[in-house]
Amino acid sequence: MSDIFTSIFTKATSILGLLTTCGAVYRLVDFLFFHFTVSRDPLAAYRSDFPSHDESDRPKTYALITGSSGGIGFGLAESLVRRGFGVILLSNDEAGLQSAKQRLVRQYPNCASSIELVHLDAVRASVEDIQNRIISNCIELKNLTVTILINNVGGVLLPSPLFRVFSEYDSKGIDDNIDLNARFMAHVTRAMLPTLSASSALSSSRRPNRSLILSMSSGARSGIPWQGIYSATKAFNAAFSMALAREFRATGVPIDCIAVVPGDVLTDSNYTGLGAWSPSAHQFGEMILNRVPAAVSRHRLWMSPYWLHAIQIAIMDWIPETILCGVLADKMVDKKLMFEKEAQKQK
Repeated sequence: MSDIFTSIFTKATSILGLLTTCGAVYRLVDFLFFHFTVSRDPLAAYRSDFPSHDESDRPKTYALITGSSGGIGFGLAESLVRRGFGVILLSNDEAGLQSAKQRLVRQYPNCASSIELVHLDAVRASVEDIQNRIISNCIELKNLTVTILINNVGGVLLPSPLFRVFSEYDSKGIDDNIDLNARFMAHVTRAMLPTLSASSALSSSRRPNRSLILSMSSGARSGIPWQGIYSATKAFNAAFSMALAREFRATGVPIDCIAVVPGDVLTDSNYTGLGAWSPSAHQFGEMILNRVPAAVSRHRLWMSPYWLHAIQIAIMDWIPETILCGVLADKMVDKKLMFEKEAQKQK
């Protein structure tokens, strides 16, 4: 009898081992295909035409990018313009918007007529401001077809030190950071839904079939010490994006919705304490757009488009909290000290 049980146990463990190995191989192959293969036109589903070489031919489809005068937002704008999209750049920095447009035109001289600028303070903007500045006075007035919304605006809106324990926040700091990182993106998304739905619903030779919402959710999965409000608002962005994705699928709304979870990216505001392999904002913008079709086809609710960031997130999900807490604390202390040194140099 014991021999029978031993035989059954051996076969069961062998089958379990085989299934585990097959699962691991599948995940590895899927990881490699996701991060290292790129379709010829990753955004084909969100536009109806290929890029035109005629200067007078305004692109038929636009993307609205919040927080796009610099950083990842500008990197995304570069990538979208290169792919033949028109862009609506939104920022609270009016001079920065003009500079961003000039930089894009220098790179792509044919794009000047297809860049729109919206000057809006995400912290102070009311619902009426959002509706008037973005929808009424830009999209509707100029009859733009917008199929992509990128909720990118965000940051740590505090005087130095940017890294601080939560007990050192005042009420204004809490409210401003929630308004910047969460409230504004929720209201912009709601305001844009009729535009995105109309653009995707009208299918003809001049209209695309689907629309896309990308929401930047840096630090959403981590709970970053010394950045409590920032990481909490980004977790809101991720959960909000995932909820919308499921809602759209369940109700047949032709809008793809993906939360983007980056690691460290070299930007104007994140310039020190980075790993050696951290991508630039331009590189990361390319990665995001290149991964969209793979994420959509896999029905992913969120993605980390850079392979090294994806590995880091997987490790963080795997290691025990007792270890993870120490690792995050050490990293943030080092980053805090580096930012404080840079702030001293600039005084």
